[in-house]
Amino acid sequence: VLSKKSPLPLRRIRIGYSQRIFDRPTFERIVETELYPREFEDVMLAYRLSKHGHRGQFRHDQLTRYFDHCKSVALIIVLECEVFLGKAICVALMHDLKEDAYILTWNDIVRIFKRDIYRGLRIITKERDKDYYRGILSVEPKDWWIMLVKLADRLHNLRTLLHEPQVFQRKQLAETERLYPGLIEVFRSKAPKRFRHLADFFSSELEYACNRVYKQLGEQKTTAFKHAA
Repeated sequence: VLSKKSPLPLRRIRIGYSQRIFDRPTFERIVETELYPREFEDVMLAYRLSKHGHRGQFRHDQLTRYFDHCKSVALIIVLECEVFLGKAICVALMHDLKEDAYILTWNDIVRIFKRDIYRGLRIITKERDKDYYRGILSVEPKDWWIMLVKLADRLHNLRTLLHEPQVFQRKQLAETERLYPGLIEVFRSKAPKRFRHLADFFSSELEYACNRVYKQLGEQKTTAFKHAA
């Protein structure tokens, strides 16, 4: 998972730094030092495919490019979680590509990328007649990184929820409170020991992001996630 090269001084980067919108050369510099050459090539191919596939798509504010959300999810994994795993970064970049664009078939993904990336995208993509969250919760321990992508996706969605319509805000808050405490605990049980602390990171950050939205809505309600003793 960790790079064979000397890591960048990423621990000095503050939480939330990944919310900045980096251009492609900056993104490349961040990930290239930390990945093997083949992983880096896969990541930048995923970057280009996602950017092309989401071309012309915007978030609810009609100002933010949808691709910037995908890039931000990847940066949460790299900068905040400090997980340098090429397949996780690829799936983060392309996690909405099959739902929102039509440039790739599943067979294309199998031919272009490794089987792990195909499996990750298949699990994390919402499809008709599919128990989406059950599939994520049921991943084998070796696929713990798929849960990491989903947690990073939800964290970025919540951090940007202040700019969304109230109906969507309430839907996201209710879903987060209902489903994500359990997902975090399953992540804690399946992730490698050196990454289990990320369960507490996501508990704290999701809790904080939810409570910011409740404050904007003028509600006294707060969200509290379980933390390890």
